[in-house]
Amino acid sequence: MAVPSLSLPIDIPWERICVSEDMIDPAVGDGDRPAKWQSSIAVFKYVPDEEYQVYPGRKITYLKVTCTITGYQPKADEVQGILTNWSRLSYAGEPFKQDELERRLLSYKPCHEAILQVSVAPEQTDGVPLDEYPYFMDFQPKKRELYESVTDTKELMSRSLESLNISKSSGTTQSQEVLDIDQGFSVGASGQYAGTGGSFQYSHQGQWGTKHLGGGQSGTARTTDETHERRETTSHTTQLTQLHHLLDTYHQGTNRAVFYIQPRPHTVAPPSGFVRGPREVEGVQEFFLIVNQAVEQEDFCLDVRLDTGHLFQQKIMDYEYLVDTASFSFTNPTPVKEDTDLTAAGDTSRVLRDISNDLYNYTATLPYHCFTRSRPGSLTYTSPFPEYVIDVGNLGANPANTNGYQVLPSTQVAGTASYALNTTADGEALTISVDASSRACFKGGFDEIAVSSTVTVSEAVLIGIAASTIFGNPLGPIAAAIIASGAPIIATFEAAETAIAFGSAADTVDGQFGSAQVDVEVFLRSREKTKDTGRIEQTFFITTRRLYCCADPDEPAVHDGIVYVGRLSEYAGPLAEADPLPPGEGPVAGAMSIEQSNRLQGALRAEMLRSLASPRRTEPRPLAQSPLLLDMVLPHVRRNPLSRVLLSQPSSDVVPEELLAPLARVFHRPMEEVSRAQLLAVDTAALAAVAGVGESAIHQLKANLLGQPFRSLVEEGRARAADEAPADTESAAQAEPPEDTEPPAQAEPPAETDHDG
Repeated sequence: MAVPSLSLPIDIPWERICVSEDMIDPAVGDGDRPAKWQSSIAVFKYVPDEEYQVYPGRKITYLKVTCTITGYQPKADEVQGILTNWSRLSYAGEPFKQDELERRLLSYKPCHEAILQVSVAPEQTDGVPLDEYPYFMDFQPKKRELYESVTDTKELMSRSLESLNISKSSGTTQSQEVLDIDQGFSVGASGQYAGTGGSFQYSHQGQWGTKHLGGGQSGTARTTDETHERRETTSHTTQLTQLHHLLDTYHQGTNRAVFYIQPRPHTVAPPSGFVRGPREVEGVQEFFLIVNQAVEQEDFCLDVRLDTGHLFQQKIMDYEYLVDTASFSFTNPTPVKEDTDLTAAGDTSRVLRDISNDLYNYTATLPYHCFTRSRPGSLTYTSPFPEYVIDVGNLGANPANTNGYQVLPSTQVAGTASYALNTTADGEALTISVDASSRACFKGGFDEIAVSSTVTVSEAVLIGIAASTIFGNPLGPIAAAIIASGAPIIATFEAAETAIAFGSAADTVDGQFGSAQVDVEVFLRSREKTKDTGRIEQTFFITTRRLYCCADPDEPAVHDGIVYVGRLSEYAGPLAEADPLPPGEGPVAGAMSIEQSNRLQGALRAEMLRSLASPRRTEPRPLAQSPLLLDMVLPHVRRNPLSRVLLSQPSSDVVPEELLAPLARVFHRPMEEVSRAQLLAVDTAALAAVAGVGESAIHQLKANLLGQPFRSLVEEGRARAADEAPADTESAAQAEPPEDTEPPAQAEPPAETDHDG
């Protein structure tokens, strides 16, 4: 019987349909090449001949998506301004040390996670129902897993083999699974005493090579023509380049395929016991996809997006803390009659003369007019150390700290006095306020004396005593006068003694002063975080690369940038608490255990998946419009004293004109009075919301604050001198001094003075 002739399997002649054009070198030999460490995507296409189109009414298309997965390194034009701005500075003749700054900005940050998303759709989607959309009938590779032996520490990994066959149906694929199995080894030894001899045994068990999943047995011998069999079963062949990392795939049968690539976890401990952090995912990865679409559809659009996750590590810095003391003594002395700032506070009295005899009772009372005085006093404390402010927010977690201070037990209050302490929100000043009251009562006039007199005997007795005058009784004349004039005449007889008592009476009574001695312990912190805690902060960020293959001119051919930035300290949990990273450089220096590395890898995976639905995920942005640039640069430059001086320059030189008014409303003062450092310290999201602009605009502004040139220290001194010049000499202050003129020396600071009451 004749055997029909079948064609041999065809090695697919791929045709490239689109590629990341910015990775193409347009002028070979000019020395200017595209960035080396930047991801790229290329898409190849092949439509099988009509004889392989075996699905009625459908068209089969083969796609090969080749993606280059690399780490992240900022582009030169993104960081050149900052490096140039800081590298040309000098302080006391010594250049600014920028090695660390260059390392932060230009260091290569490997890829630890990657997600590739491939979508297809008709060129014209209007009126096309979803069930007529093209879809992925099959794709390879589908999985890549790692197995760990329970009885040993060796790694077992399963992967798809590089060779790939497409069956005669043109819609399914065939691949092989390879098991790299290392079952360990055994060592034995034996010897004899008092004689020569001995033995040594070594064995190593394992399985290597290709293993087909499945098998069968048959007792019938059969002769086959392998070439003819391949013609019947295989239509096309191709080769795929694969990274030996873990792989998960999703959504076969839809118009969207997702490939999630992860590095292999550490399973074998090296002799040192430490590893260099999570493994990396880098290199070329190829994916083969079969697209099934309606035959009447002309072509389809292809959208490929590659997200790569990277880890940025930096030392966790903290504030330096100091404790200082402040004292304020204030006294409001007892008032004197000549004071003019007194307030009437009623009257009191004192008895000048009080006498009783056989005829009458007599009392003379002197009034005293009382006055009070209230006087406030205050002391403003500022840190004696220019690099420190008051720790108002208790960032140092000191239990004794209340709003930046603690009142000491030595504080004393006398009389009517009270004190209050207030710190400014920025920690620049602490005000100790004392309100003390004093009091005194001053003697009234002689004519204000109140007299009270009463006769204590009857009129008959008075007559008898008056008659006894002839016998020399001294009360006789008084009795006769009382009979003649009544009781008021008694004051006449007591006037002389009352006058004497008035003269000897105190001019002031009830005198009282108010005072307070306030002793305070002040808690200070450094303005910037300059203390190395020995811990590492893990910042996870995602970059994206998009390739759109379609005839639609409205869609960009290439779209890349940073889409997500998150700190793992919020999510790592046990990694940051129960088993923190060792001090020092962390994974970069190889000081991470396998358990820590794998937990960190798990945190990276969780963050990668969380980012897909996070509201913090943005459209692709350049480095300058993301928070990552500020994280890389600001912690380093703040540690340098000269940098802090330069960042104190006004921000108005950098702020765009359209943002001057909105930002001035935020700070409640002109931007000429707001320094670059103050503007950099404000939360980006809050600043964007209040100013009414997007966060990317604020990130770009902060990048400009670091990247645009500073005024020299001489220019800064001249500018400040001009601002402080009197109005009548303003024109003179604005005049340019000769070039050979030295800047004026600063005046000596005033001597410290005591703040006594």
